[in-house]
Amino acid sequence: MDELLAVAKAKGILLPQLGPQPPHRIPTFLRLPNWLYSRLGHKIDPQARSSMWQDLCDGRETEIEFLNGAVVRLGEAARVP
Repeated sequence: MDELLAVAKAKGILLPQLGPQPPHRIPTFLRLPNWLYSRLGHKIDPQARSSMWQDLCDGRETEIEFLNGAVVRLGEAARVP
């Protein structure tokens, strides 16, 4: 996520806010201690599933390589370490 934020900033890409927190706060949220994260994260719909989870359950290849590869290529072009 840190790399994605750095690349987006370098390339002038505005990331959409998909939840209650803006994208730049997500890395901080993910680094919280488990006890605090679980208290704050309880607001997440327990039935929510990621597309990667759905792909894995259905035996499909995930889009991780495609997504991460795009971030790496854009980062290299913008000289983001």
